[in-house]
Amino acid sequence: MRIKKVGVVGAGTMGHQIAQVSAQAGYEVVLVDIAKEILDKALNRIRSNIEVLKENGVKVPPTEEVLSRITGTTNLEDVRDADLIIEAVPEDLKLKQEVFSKLDKIVPQHSILASNTSSLRIRDLALSTSRPDKVLGLHFFSPVYIIPVVEVVKTDLTSKESLDYAINYVKSLRKHPLVCKDVPGFILNRVTCALGALTASLLDEGLVEDPAALDLAIRLVIGLRLPFTGPLQIMDLGGLDVWLSVLESLYKQLNDPRYKPPRILEEKVRRGELGFKTGKGFYQYTDDSIIKYRDKMMIKLAKDLGYL
Repeated sequence: MRIKKVGVVGAGTMGHQIAQVSAQAGYEVVLVDIAKEILDKALNRIRSNIEVLKENGVKVPPTEEVLSRITGTTNLEDVRDADLIIEAVPEDLKLKQEVFSKLDKIVPQHSILASNTSSLRIRDLALSTSRPDKVLGLHFFSPVYIIPVVEVVKTDLTSKESLDYAINYVKSLRKHPLVCKDVPGFILNRVTCALGALTASLLDEGLVEDPAALDLAIRLVIGLRLPFTGPLQIMDLGGLDVWLSVLESLYKQLNDPRYKPPRILEEKVRRGELGFKTGKGFYQYTDDSIIKYRDKMMIKLAKDLGYL
């Protein structure tokens, strides 16, 4: 089997970016969500994302060519002839299981079903289908159109054939596939969440008062994927509510104190201080200049590594 058409279920923050990189790689894409307004917003975001790449010297196909490969729809049945379907709906186990069960009845037996979940067990989704050997995880990282890594998560039921197809798909996107076992948080979230929680706990304990000084010190000593941010600002950019949700899930599943959500994180989320998207988190934000600078520096890093 050769993957020709990719279905993406969920056109939110991650879904529309997954659709974008798939279309840029030449795949025909069907992007599904519950409302036309969400799909229209997703397509506009894709247009903006492509412009960001062009402004920073990345060679990508013409914008209209990429968009012409993406079909937006509110009908899940429209993925019926897709070879690979990637689920990117909200991080709710019952919702994801429902989606997988429906997809199992819609798509051909050869089709591979993948989830972009960041904290749930893939096996729990696989058992919602009649094809657990064709179910795996494809965990992308935002911004998907820049970060050149995808965790390919295999369960004890995933076939080698399905795994190989998934790895080749990731490589076709010019990304690095990190194959890992089906464990809570997989690999990279365990690393980043532990670092984020530890850093925030230092503020909790009053050992450091200035978040920016702490971020800078950590960045200068150990280095991070972003050349200008430390763990606290990375959490702000990802959304403190998202980080709290993932930490709670990891702590519940692993019972590991490294993932216990710091009190300061819980309090900020309770006050609605969610980071960049609300204008305040560990830092305060007045415009989108930090996002533009982040994208510029991450694109440079990806280009230097030969992925863009």
